[in-house]
Amino acid sequence: MKDLIRKCYQEAGITDANAKRFENRVTTIQHILDNNDFFKKEDWALLTKWAIGAVSDDIVESQLIHLEEAFCEADDGYTNANIKELHILVELLLYQYCQKTENLLLTSIVVCCDGIGWKLKSKLLYGKFLAFANATRLALRQVDQHMLVGMIDTRLPFRTIKAQLEAIVDEEETTDETAEIEIEQLADDLEATKERFRDFARLNRILAFALSVQREESDILWWMLAEWSETCQKSYRDMSKEEAALFSAYELSNSISFSIGPYASKNILAKMISLGRTENQELSSAAALIDRLDGKIQPSFEECRVTEIQPILSALNAKRNAIQRGKDDKWRQYYEMNCEKDLDSLLLTPLDFGWQLYLEIELGRQLFAESDGV
Repeated sequence: MKDLIRKCYQEAGITDANAKRFENRVTTIQHILDNNDFFKKEDWALLTKWAIGAVSDDIVESQLIHLEEAFCEADDGYTNANIKELHILVELLLYQYCQKTENLLLTSIVVCCDGIGWKLKSKLLYGKFLAFANATRLALRQVDQHMLVGMIDTRLPFRTIKAQLEAIVDEEETTDETAEIEIEQLADDLEATKERFRDFARLNRILAFALSVQREESDILWWMLAEWSETCQKSYRDMSKEEAALFSAYELSNSISFSIGPYASKNILAKMISLGRTENQELSSAAALIDRLDGKIQPSFEECRVTEIQPILSALNAKRNAIQRGKDDKWRQYYEMNCEKDLDSLLLTPLDFGWQLYLEIELGRQLFAESDGV
């Protein structure tokens, strides 16, 4: 951590820090991380929003004072007045916290909001958050192969694996039926059988997990090959790029088996969006992109919590509400009731729009699963 904090200070242009100062900061950060009661879940969420610029200083005043008091214990000359240093320390603390607790929600907030202008001050630390998110996309889909050693070859076809598992059970049943053994031996065999069935149950869970990974992959691949939207009942080649961005993000998110999508999610969206017709300039405001969307089909985002840090989702929900009330051109009024982000100044390509929407859906589903704290 000491090497990372040194690089962050260099990136921020803080040149008067020495080794002792770095050591004090690292000691304090470690102390905070070791104290599970230092911050509540909602405090971490507010600090994350403050770090990316989504909330003002007064919203997190008490949390920042608490941090200042902690850093003063190791360095009585510390003060929050140095805003550059304060941002480094908060952002580094958040990253270390996410790493230690495997907190994907706060990481998703950082990654999702970067594309709409709410950014960490440190590009270096943003890269760390992004790498953590991408590593999680891969790790979620990896079967723990060492658990299968000596049990069964998972590279075999699934039907063959199933047959082998059935053979194991049949063999045990036959042996039990024909064997004539003493009572003590029977007890030993029963214990061994129980252990074998525990292994079988564990293997069954692993295989079910592997099957869900393969099902996700095959669903996405067939969808990409078909180039067909079930939602719209038409080919992506018959859509505008704005429509392709909206419905590819929506349909990809519905094909995902995990809390976040696969590592190649952005490339998948790029392929599907590229199929759409180019009818307008490549770079447009988010508001203009939403205005150009056909209101006949409005996707409904189920089990997805929408907050003020998800402006694209907020705008789409606002447009759907406006259409339902027969006020198609009044969607901005509904939007401004829930979100303050200026969509006219937010310039996006169709790919930017689709990727941002997809990240906001991912975040919304995590928020829905968490139910509180943000």
